[in-house]
Amino acid sequence: MSRNLQAAEYAEPSTVDVLILTSFIFILNISRGVFETLIHAGLIGEIAVGIIYGTPLAKLLHSSWETTFRDLGYIGLIIIVLEGGLQARIDILRRNLVLSVLVAVTGIAVPIGLSVCLLYVGYHYSFVDAFTGGSALAATSLGTTIALLSSGSNHQSNGSNVKDLRHTRIGSILLSAALLDDVVGLILASIIASITASEGDHGVSLVEPILRPIGVSVGLFLIPTFPWSRRIISKTLYRLQVLRNSVIISKEKREIATLTEMVLVTSGFVAASHYAGASMLLGAWVAGSVLNGVDEVSGLSTEEDEATDGHSNSSLNSSGFVFIYEKYISQLQNYLLAPLFFSSIGAAIPFLSLWSGQILWRGLIYSLLMFTAKFCVGIWTLLWPSSQSTPSLKEEDPSIALPPPPASSRMSRALYPTLFLSLAMVSRGEISLIIAQLGSMENEPYMVVMWAIVLCTIAGPALTGLVLKYKYRECSGEDWN
Repeated sequence: MSRNLQAAEYAEPSTVDVLILTSFIFILNISRGVFETLIHAGLIGEIAVGIIYGTPLAKLLHSSWETTFRDLGYIGLIIIVLEGGLQARIDILRRNLVLSVLVAVTGIAVPIGLSVCLLYVGYHYSFVDAFTGGSALAATSLGTTIALLSSGSNHQSNGSNVKDLRHTRIGSILLSAALLDDVVGLILASIIASITASEGDHGVSLVEPILRPIGVSVGLFLIPTFPWSRRIISKTLYRLQVLRNSVIISKEKREIATLTEMVLVTSGFVAASHYAGASMLLGAWVAGSVLNGVDEVSGLSTEEDEATDGHSNSSLNSSGFVFIYEKYISQLQNYLLAPLFFSSIGAAIPFLSLWSGQILWRGLIYSLLMFTAKFCVGIWTLLWPSSQSTPSLKEEDPSIALPPPPASSRMSRALYPTLFLSLAMVSRGEISLIIAQLGSMENEPYMVVMWAIVLCTIAGPALTGLVLKYKYRECSGEDWN
């Protein structure tokens, strides 16, 4: 007998489907652990599992599963960026904003310029394809960047008496430069999509699709960057929190209320950012920095903890947002949502289509060029003066006027932080894939660009992880900060 019910059908899944899903999630976590142990870059294992299980190779995952995993993975990406905002040292970011902008601008302009030279002049592809390829390779994977910084945090928590990378000068420069690159990358994606949609329609104006994302992105970025704007929002949220705590007495209920506040604030900033024409990831980062500001107002901030004892203790306090994140979100994030995000990147790579003769050698040359284009951003940290001279003497007697160290000494102290920054900026990822797919490129230039995205996404984290594994203390820039 047929039933016309307004409800989803509940049926027992097949044994094969259950085994595939179980093995997929299990192997995702195993592969991350293996690569994290070997080279401090567990995300490479997750990308590889996505390639193997997904459409590129074995096709074990149904297309509906891949769509669901992609969407859940994007939630994981938003949470990764939210954590980056929660852990960000806004005070260090402000002091190094000019240097961060120089690194970001170099990381955008050089890939686009070299891409046009090689793809348009050298390979004779169309200018639009060359520009689209350069725009895709101008974006740095923000999710990968924050994952690498978090990996450094785990390195610190496993017994190393060194600073959390997220709270160092070089970590703040890397985070803000990657964020700016992604914001500009999504603006370029909007421009490319508008150009593609307006082909043949000369009446379509490109002014609004260009200016609106730029204006909204700048406005959002200024919220945490300017102390007064961040503090106004944070104080407002803190007063609401105090009012709430006067009503809710139970510790557990207060924690659930704080979690709800975190979800609502993040959802609000993400939605507002998207509908205003900017990046959802920028909204997530701003939300994290604002919530960190609430902890700052209440005396639980990362900044104050760093100034007190050299490392963050905010996660130890059950009143702070970082503690709530660690208790209620981090396990789900680390073992399910983040692995699904990186595996969905792997599933989006046309692996078998990359191996035809001309595409192969052209892709390898282009990949090397795009690796170099991002690696060169570190030149600014070599040339830029360190923020302090000899700290130990200065701390013993602040009245001592120390002469600036010689240039050779500054450059030697900046060598490993520069290497870390340059390699970490190489990684591409989700934004690069989005831009490349939006551009409606011809097949061959698209595959050449995919080669560069794939190799940079793998090589960047792998080399960064190796450098962190053996030279973590030097990369943290304790003498360069």
